[in-house]
Amino acid sequence: MVELVLAGLFVKYFGEDRVLTIDLLAAIVVVALLFVALRFNAWLSKATTRRPSRSRLQKVVWLCWLGTAASGIGIDRYVVSGLRTKEPRLEEPTFEEAVTEADFSLGGMNFQYALAALEGPPRAPIVLGHDVPFLVYVKNRRLYVDTTVVGLDGHPVVEIRGNRFAVGMTEWDHNSSKQALEVVDADQNPVFQMIYRSPTHIKIDGIFPTSAGILWATPFGTQLNPKPPLRPLKRIFKYPAWRYPGVLTDQSEPAIGT
Repeated sequence: MVELVLAGLFVKYFGEDRVLTIDLLAAIVVVALLFVALRFNAWLSKATTRRPSRSRLQKVVWLCWLGTAASGIGIDRYVVSGLRTKEPRLEEPTFEEAVTEADFSLGGMNFQYALAALEGPPRAPIVLGHDVPFLVYVKNRRLYVDTTVVGLDGHPVVEIRGNRFAVGMTEWDHNSSKQALEVVDADQNPVFQMIYRSPTHIKIDGIFPTSAGILWATPFGTQLNPKPPLRPLKRIFKYPAWRYPGVLTDQSEPAIGT
């Protein structure tokens, strides 16, 4: 009974998955009962020399101890087996998605490639004038994009190489997570957004000055030299980034890339 109470308290406060510790509690209780029985038996042995009738009490003590130990072991096995059958451990899933294609989305445009075709030299999805704004390639079955976004003065403001990036405007801010990167200007207007929809699907939105003009890529479409007013991009993250690192603007929305 003592063991059952201890096991119940342990399960309540420490969880049901630590069945080995319940086994340890069972052993401690049985050893403690044995110690008490031995001490009591030693006392009875001394008393038996004066009162022979107490030898029968010794037998009763040992029978009680054996019965308690057996019941304790039985209760322990019952509790542990109940825990193991109540909460079985889930096996790791063995299914893997067979991916053979990679997608690069630029605003409303989508470029699809065979995955094996991007494992070689990088490909240019689009050429504007003499500029190649993006290069896509695959490494270890993951899609990457190299890009350099320049400002109106021709200086780089965002540069991405593989999974590394740099922002060249000190007054701008940027925020990121495992699935997304966003750069905003001094007024917290998004100028560049890159989202991993999956390891083989990248989506990019933003404003990209080129020699052919300004490319404006948004979820509503992709335009070259668009006429104002322009529909602004919706921010992905909260700002300033130092206060809200990786925090989405709307936490009720599902995580990006899921």
